[in-house]
Order: sequence, then structure tokens, then C-alpha cells
Amino acid sequence: MKNLTKLTFALFAFMLLITACSKDDDDVQNNNIKEEQLHGKWIVNAIDGKLFVKVGNIPETEVPLMSFWGSKIFYFENNNRLSVLENQTEILDFGPYQINGSNLTVANGPGVLKIALLGNSEMTLTNKQDDYYKMMAFYNNQTEDEVRQMYRVEGDIVFRLKKQ
Repeated sequence: MKNLTKLTFALFAFMLLITACSKDDDDVQNNNIKEEQLHGKWIVNAIDGKLFVKVGNIPETEVPLMSFWGSKIFYFENNNRLSVLENQTEILDFGPYQINGSNLTVANGPGVLKIALLGNSEMTLTNKQDDYYKMMAFYNNQTEDEVRQMYRVEGDIVFRLKKQ
């Protein structure tokens, strides 16, 4: 009888553990971000992922993404429009944006960015590897095949942003 009680208790504890883990996973997957949480200016602090350029017989060379994106500002306006600023001047207009859970889509660009809020003042915007190729093709007026011949994206591109 003692063994049956111990076994029942162990099974019950195991079920609680599984249930708790499942709930935690659901919270991450159902990350419903509200537009108001994004409104404002977010400066690029760091970027994960790598971009390489390969032209002709020149050896493939890494393009330091922070040399372009460093200190740029993602500006989420109150009217749900997204732009990129440099020295308070708009340099890239993504246009209107929509949020669905933690996915961000923009009118003036292909693909989906994944948003993760890290408290009230930090976030990441993740551009999947294939979507980064699409974005470069879109903004450079090239085909995706042309872009893939000239560039190699290694991993997803993750913008690490801090609210100003």
C-alpha cells in the first residue's frame, strides 16, 4: 500500500510538472503584442546573423551589418506606420504595419518579422534568413536569384533594439 501511495504521488507530481511546462510554452507561442507596446523610437544596439558579399573573383567578404544598421532607429508611429531613421531623418519607409500575435508585416516589404518584447524597453525583431534575401531584393530592385548570387545570409538576422 505504501508503494502504491508513493507511485500515485510521483505520478501526480509528474503530471503537474508536464502541465506547468506546457503552459509556459503556450505563453511564449501566444505572445500577443499590442501596437501601443511598440509605439515610439527603438534604436539598433546589436545585430545577430551575418551577411557576406561575393562578387566575381573577389573572395567572399563579410559585410558588417552594424556598420549600416548601428544607431539606426526603428520608428513605430502612433498611426501604425513603420520607418527607419538616421539622425532623425527618414531613410526607409516600411509604411503601414500589422501585428498578428508576435508577427509583424509591413506594407512596403516582403516577409514577416518576429517580435519579442524583453521588458518595456528592449525588443528583438527577427528577420528569417529567406525573408532577408527577399527584403534585399525588394529594396535593391533585383530578383531574389540575383541577390542570392551576390550575397549569402548566414542565419536569421536579429535586430536588438532599445527604446529611446
